[in-house]
Amino acid sequence: MLFPALLILFAVGMERFEARLARLTVPEQEVTRFLDGATLEEVAALADRGMPDALERFHRRMGHEDDLYPDEHIDKALSRRAS
Repeated sequence: MLFPALLILFAVGMERFEARLARLTVPEQEVTRFLDGATLEEVAALADRGMPDALERFHRRMGHEDDLYPDEHIDKALSRRAS
């Protein structure tokens, strides 16, 4: 009796965890573009503070201030996971 309830709780917890990870996902082409054109300072920012901060620096330098961390990429990732 206890096992099915624990299994359901585990599944719900994993679903929430997966949804949180999906929001933090950066598209592969964005990572490739970053790695192809990143400076040493931007790579250091990636190592120290993570991808969002490093991408922000990279986009500022490239002149894409309106595309610092686009929400449409997050929405696309979420919709792909839901399919």
